Amino acid sequence: MYKCFIVTTKNNSKITFTGMFKNNKYEQVNIFYKLEIIKKGISGNSINNQSGDVTVKGNSEVVLSKVGFNLTKYDTYSIKLDVLKDNKIILSDSLDFHDSN
Repeated sequence: MYKCFIVTTKNNSKITFTGMFKNNKYEQVNIFYKLEIIKKGISGNSINNQSGDVTVKGNSEVVLSKVGFNLTKYDTYSIKLDVLKDNKIILSDSLDFHDSN
């Protein structure tokens, strides 16, 4: 019925994390999403939180949130995406990213 996932795009010294949602049902759905990215590196740690309400048409895929960073080989990222409907988590995705180059 529904799917959420995180897309990682790396371009030279830039990294982008995109939270996605896919509605495989015919009816539209109202959701709330939370995307949290924890970055750890030699320059310190940071936390980026994004959230919002979205109405997604039936049989469609949407970008919920997109966050970009400059990348060094010492940076590590923990990304978590939660999708809620009627104040209950219905989907989650997460990943840990470390560039070894």
